Amino acid sequence: MAQHYSSIKAFELWNEPSQGVFFSGTPEEYAALARIASAELKAVDPEVLLVVGGFTATEVDWQLAAARAGALAVADVISFHFASDVPPHAAGGFSAYLEELEALIARFRGLAANTTQNPNPRLWNTEGGTMDTSLLANMPLEVGLPPPQCLSPPS
Repeated sequence: MAQHYSSIKAFELWNEPSQGVFFSGTPEEYAALARIASAELKAVDPEVLLVVGGFTATEVDWQLAAARAGALAVADVISFHFASDVPPHAAGGFSAYLEELEALIARFRGLAANTTQNPNPRLWNTEGGTMDTSLLANMPLEVGLPPPQCLSPPS
């Protein structure tokens, strides 16, 4: 792919690989895939970034096993997905939201520090938001989206 799409400077290896709906392999198979992807990408363009992860905030054991198997050791970037149940627009919510995000960043930094030679890896949040949709309640929306049940504050 790097050969045919030279304008692309970063490739993410899978989306949420710990979720069986996206990747049915084991953490060890994911790490092997990461090693192959790194070698192939770097052979074409040594500057291209291999982004490993798309990891969710959950599935900690799966991520640890993948890291121990070497998935993070070949990564130029570790990507993660952060979504919070904390409504950021509620009183004190934004601070709590940031605390959750900072804790997740610290966890991935620690994972890298314990399984690679890089204690300060590049981290990218490649998907995120809040699970709370009450902020949409008064927004004019077309085409009936989101569904009405998403416009009500959670009970």
